[in-house]
Amino acid sequence: MLLNEQFFFDDDKLIVKRTNDFTPVVNAVKQIRDFTTGGDTWHVGRIPSALIGMWIKEAGLSWWDTEATQDLIRKKLLSGEYSAFRPHEGSF
Repeated sequence: MLLNEQFFFDDDKLIVKRTNDFTPVVNAVKQIRDFTTGGDTWHVGRIPSALIGMWIKEAGLSWWDTEATQDLIRKKLLSGEYSAFRPHEGSF
């Protein structure tokens, strides 16, 4: 969820500073975790597109490189740092 967006100039460059709050997504994943009873379907995770964009930018990838982006998302979700976006433990 975008909290704030600021625009300013530095020399001849336009700088855009965005501040995001991912707490609503983490809370939604907690609800899924609490109320899931199992079954044949598996909800892998819920990741805000802004966070995916930051991951892609950090890794130096392109949105259009879908295979590399899928691998990146998989690694990030399976890491302990981003486990709050996964409603289930284990791998997928």
